[in-house]
Amino acid sequence: MPASSSTTDEPTQAFNLGAQTSRVFQIEEMNAAGGITAEEFGNQAMTTRVFDEAYRLSYQETSQRPLLGGAQTTPFQRLKYEYAAGSVLEARHDPSKQLSEYFQHDFLGRLTQRKVVQTTGAQCRGAHH
Repeated sequence: MPASSSTTDEPTQAFNLGAQTSRVFQIEEMNAAGGITAEEFGNQAMTTRVFDEAYRLSYQETSQRPLLGGAQTTPFQRLKYEYAAGSVLEARHDPSKQLSEYFQHDFLGRLTQRKVVQTTGAQCRGAHH
């Protein structure tokens, strides 16, 4: 089972700016390793994350909630992450924007190159969660 499926028994955590009453963000759900798997921001954006067995971020989706309630809208961000040996980030795909980023690292795992590629729908199909 993916690492994001377990939750903590802690209540949700809200973070506000100083004396302002508006919420900046609220943690809705966390996994056993403390990774945030669901959070809501003050602008009604909701982000959910999926982590793999090694607790690495593998998928992230953000959508905007309707201000007057109702069903969730279509996500405006869907990111799929791929890792190389040593858990270094190798690629990040955004099929909704038809973009992929590829990363190269040196032997110490430091980023040495980033390449952004415009993809077609067929190329992005495998990047969906």
